[in-house]
Amino acid sequence: MKFFNKNQEQDLIYLEISNKYNLAYWIAADLDHYVEHKSNIRPHEYSKLIMQYKLAVDIFENAGYTSYQLVDDHKRCAEALKGFVGICLKEFNFYSKAENQDSEAEEINFLKIMDDERDFHKDFVEFLSPNEAEGYIIKSYSYMTSASESLMLLDSESNPKRNLRLAESAVSNFRLAKETIDDCLQNEDCLDGIIDEYLIMASKNTVNLKDNTPYEFCKKNVEYMGVWREFYSLNEQLYKDVFIDSSDIDDSDYDFVNHENVQYLAKLNSLAIDICRTSLILMGCELENFEIYSNKLIIDPISHLHQ
Repeated sequence: MKFFNKNQEQDLIYLEISNKYNLAYWIAADLDHYVEHKSNIRPHEYSKLIMQYKLAVDIFENAGYTSYQLVDDHKRCAEALKGFVGICLKEFNFYSKAENQDSEAEEINFLKIMDDERDFHKDFVEFLSPNEAEGYIIKSYSYMTSASESLMLLDSESNPKRNLRLAESAVSNFRLAKETIDDCLQNEDCLDGIIDEYLIMASKNTVNLKDNTPYEFCKKNVEYMGVWREFYSLNEQLYKDVFIDSSDIDDSDYDFVNHENVQYLAKLNSLAIDICRTSLILMGCELENFEIYSNKLIIDPISHLHQ
């Protein structure tokens, strides 16, 4: 962040708050992903899922109370993040969605979320340093959002030339998202920035800090970005094969790609939660125990083929 290393106390408060907002986001995303892709959830487990969603809301609200200690850019940046995460928490409220939304309403809401995401990115990137990993990740999200919009407009009964242009746009944006992650992973300043942020979080808790700990934290972030890269690459290739190269894709191919997409998103949920939780524990924050439900969805491709 541009405002780091000017006021250590404000930096630490901001990092606590931002990690709590992000943790709330990823816990809720994890639950939503699990409910969407897990069949036959028993009533007892469903009740536990609802309780964990409420825990995510509590974490979010607790961060909001702490944010009153922030000032100037630290505060403005945290407020931008708070606004977007608050919107997403409502979207991830799986038991409310199950009761109230039909497919048309879901599509309209998805488009609204895309607009909200763009507004958030525009506000948030103002606070990011030029070679910050988070900036590259956000840029890749923007490309993915553009790809998703193009795919939503595809219509088998529409003009074939129009569909081809939309497909080409989607493929191009998935490729750009992948290349953005590549640029980040090849940029030493990005990786150094992750370590610098870790050292700020560890600045008041150096007793148990081992020499390799910052690099282990950096490796988690690299793994997280690597999964995004593979997700983008998989979808780039799929839509290129289907709409541009007109390859012969059968149902088993679609099933495999859908399975892999579910796996990648489950891994992203798990990794992101781990990164946030590690950061908060490093800063001495106490967290309630909770389960990462996406881990239950992760199975290897061979096992999937035998189901």
